[in-house]
Amino acid sequence: MKKMSVHQLAVDVMNQTPITIIDVRSTEQYDNWKIDKDPISVVHIPITSLTSDKAHVQDELLEKKVLVVGMNEADSKQAAGEVEDHLSIECFFLAGGINEWHDYVEPIKVGTLSDGGEIYQFVRLGKGCLSYMVISQAMALVVDPIANIQPYLDFAEDNGFTIAHVVDTHLHGDHISGASMIADEMEVTYYISSIDAQGAEIPYESLTPHSFIEVGNTNIPVEVIATPGHTQGSISLLIDEHYLLMGDTMFADGVGRPTIEKDGESVIHQLYETLYSRLRHLPEDCMTFPAHFSHLSDLNTEGFFGGALKELISSNSLLQKNAKNEFIQSINTNIEEEPTSHQAIRNANLGLSHPDEKERMSLELGPNRCSITES
Repeated sequence: MKKMSVHQLAVDVMNQTPITIIDVRSTEQYDNWKIDKDPISVVHIPITSLTSDKAHVQDELLEKKVLVVGMNEADSKQAAGEVEDHLSIECFFLAGGINEWHDYVEPIKVGTLSDGGEIYQFVRLGKGCLSYMVISQAMALVVDPIANIQPYLDFAEDNGFTIAHVVDTHLHGDHISGASMIADEMEVTYYISSIDAQGAEIPYESLTPHSFIEVGNTNIPVEVIATPGHTQGSISLLIDEHYLLMGDTMFADGVGRPTIEKDGESVIHQLYETLYSRLRHLPEDCMTFPAHFSHLSDLNTEGFFGGALKELISSNSLLQKNAKNEFIQSINTNIEEEPTSHQAIRNANLGLSHPDEKERMSLELGPNRCSITES
């Protein structure tokens, strides 16, 4: 058997390399959270059932690379050995197991600024989170980072950048943010809307609509745009007048799930105004990037998540409603119940609680439910 790194798995997944994953975790662990089956093949067979399910597994493996995953590297390696013994096939085991895959991020260049700077999308394939690094004149702005902050620090150091600012586009409810952690580590300012940060016990500077963040000693504008709806304080960042980092406002196949706050109905009305008015005053050819994705099939033909604003609007059925009440009815029909962990995560992101690594992993289990799609 051979070891496969999480980086290699990320490359295979994003390149749609034919691969079959045998997930040998317990049924409870698998049901809580799993590797996206689209566009790869995933077979769940608890290690105790390998012999009885032998024929079924072999049918799945024809002409494909086989990867065995468990909770950690030791489980993955042991299970891979048993798979080879039971099924007489050669396979890989995942370095670090599911635990490492859950936190791994893959940086992808998605844009070039007018001064020669760059924008990178950091893809967390295991959770569907997307974060960003905007680089200009060797200075960097990090947007919506996850709690595993080392990849951002390493990427900046390896490429000669200095992280100067860090931003959350909104108060995250599906994962622990790494924004304040990076701010502490790099001794820089953490920005978030004061509306979302009410009651926070961590230092931050409020972002206000139409203000600008300077990245490097250049004229590259990073404009703050109010886009409430997912949360009351949600903001988007228009960079270099062409790249829009829009948090959880809109996705390839849906829109941001309105966070139920003191007046949930007003948040839905705000979401409508953002989607049907504010966004449509922006340049229709600007490249738009969300903070999450739902499926690997959301990857565009250029190999990243996002696209031109006009195209995303025209292909999104929730943005084609003829009247406001029709939009609100569709939102209420398709909205799912919020996971109970979301309030605990928001409390952690406000600095009101301090979960350790094990508690963080437990809170973040399961797919993100920040999006509403029309069924």
